Amino acid sequence: RRREFAVFTVLILLAMVPFQWYNVYCSQYLNESGFEYLTLTLNLGQVGEIFFMFLVAAIIRKFAYKGALIVALCALLFRNLSFAASSYFSLPFFDIGAILVHGLIFGLFIVGSQMFVAANAPAGLRNQAQGLMNLITAGLGVFASNVVFDFVLGPEYNWTRAYVVASVISLSAVAGACILMRKPSSPESR
Repeated sequence: RRREFAVFTVLILLAMVPFQWYNVYCSQYLNESGFEYLTLTLNLGQVGEIFFMFLVAAIIRKFAYKGALIVALCALLFRNLSFAASSYFSLPFFDIGAILVHGLIFGLFIVGSQMFVAANAPAGLRNQAQGLMNLITAGLGVFASNVVFDFVLGPEYNWTRAYVVASVISLSAVAGACILMRKPSSPESR
C-alpha cells in the first residue's frame, strides 16, 4: 500500500535484470574475450565481496538505506559501462574493474535491500515482505534477466550491445532511486 515500498520493489526488479547478467553470462563473456584463468579472474569479485561485506553496515549508517541503494546502483552502472567499454575497445582492465565492484553491488544491493525491508515492513508482515524480496531477486529477477538478455544478446552474441542495454537499464534504476530518495519518508527508511 505504501507508494515508496512499491517503487522500491519495482527498482529492485529492474536492477536485477543487469545484476543477474553478471552471474549467468560473465564467464562466457570473459572466455570469448580471451581470458584464460576464468575461475581466478572471477574470484576477484568474491574477494571484493568479502571486503565490501565488512563495509555494508558502515555505508548504510553513513548514507542510510536509500543512499546505499544509490551507491549500489551506481556501482552496477559502472560495472556495465566497464564491460561495454571493454567489449568495444578490447581493454581487459575494464573487465577487471567491473569484476572488482561485484562485492559492493551485492552487499549494498541484495543485503541492503533485505535490511531496508526488515526495517520498514510492519512487524506482522516482515516475513512475507522478506519472502517477496526473495521472490523478486531470486525468482522474477533471474527470469526477467534471462529473457531480456537472451533477446538483447542475440544469436551472434553481441556483447557490446548487451552491455550498453544493461547500462541503460542500470541508469534507469539509478534515476528511479534518486527520485525515491527525494521523496520524504520515515526516519527508518532513509
